[in-house]
Amino acid sequence: SSNPATPAHSSRMLEVRMREDPGLLPVLPVGGPREAAATTQPIPSWDDSKSLIDSFAAGDDSIRIEDIRSAMNRLLSEPGRESEAVETIRPLTGTDRPTGTRLQALASLDDAGVESDSTDVLQTIRMKGVPVKMVYDIDRFDVVAGRPVRIILDNPDAQPHNLLILKPGSLRAIGRAVDGMGNTAEARARHWVPESPKILHAMPMVAPDEVGELLFIAPERPGRYPFVCTYPGHWRMMNGVMTVRAEPKD
Repeated sequence: SSNPATPAHSSRMLEVRMREDPGLLPVLPVGGPREAAATTQPIPSWDDSKSLIDSFAAGDDSIRIEDIRSAMNRLLSEPGRESEAVETIRPLTGTDRPTGTRLQALASLDDAGVESDSTDVLQTIRMKGVPVKMVYDIDRFDVVAGRPVRIILDNPDAQPHNLLILKPGSLRAIGRAVDGMGNTAEARARHWVPESPKILHAMPMVAPDEVGELLFIAPERPGRYPFVCTYPGHWRMMNGVMTVRAEPKD
């Protein structure tokens, strides 16, 4: 099955890079849909993809996490070898694995319709930017404290949109910080994500007719956490609330 977030695959791991070195980020498109980049690279074989995942699982830290996600999707797309693929990928969902690795593995399995065999079930929230209106089609959702979460943002609008998860009560402060960034080259390079400890997670800008993905672990502290688009002029209308609820007691 296809991965709904594949069109924005190049944006998957930009959240970390955005904080470390904004200069690494691509220049945002202005206006129409991003043209699909032509590629001459052949699709890797099943065996090559499995070998890459096995090397990564054994501790080869030279392999990029986005390449691992592609390899996972390659394994899971092979008809008749689903169980073998799951057997290869599932160990990467363990709590002993780095958070980024776990989340990518959980997302790949979820895309393939594979049920989790643990309590660490990935919750996927699918959202859209409503054309012209500068709002998300969902303005509130609930998650469980400490559980893995994925937000998939489809952007059929003519303008880019992103999605930031903020600390409770910080929407206006972040909005004012975004207003202060203006429309400079630096602001565009940072995808209008200001420097602030009040920002918990950030999805890079999603171009028109593209799909973005944000993977994270829900905060441990229950509460109301704002989410917002920080494209210039959007934050006052394009926002909502993620309510974190305590882990249900048995």
